[in-house]
Amino acid sequence: LARGASPSTASIQASLADILRKFEGSLAGRGLGWRQCLYVHLYLRDMQHFATVNAAYVRRVPHVNPPARCCVEAPLADGAL
Repeated sequence: LARGASPSTASIQASLADILRKFEGSLAGRGLGWRQCLYVHLYLRDMQHFATVNAAYVRRVPHVNPPARCCVEAPLADGAL
């Protein structure tokens, strides 16, 4: 995204879903899955997007024994959510 641009809810959810799919593929390539993932750290440019990110996250990550997670706001590079 351009500096100052606000992403849509759909673009945030689609971006996170894509990232989590890639992460799952990376885990699978090593013979691992979510059960072996202990901790997830999410970085957001703006915490106002937390509810949107959280909704996408809980749709993708298993509900039984999910990894611990932390979500923080950080000054991310252009193009990051």
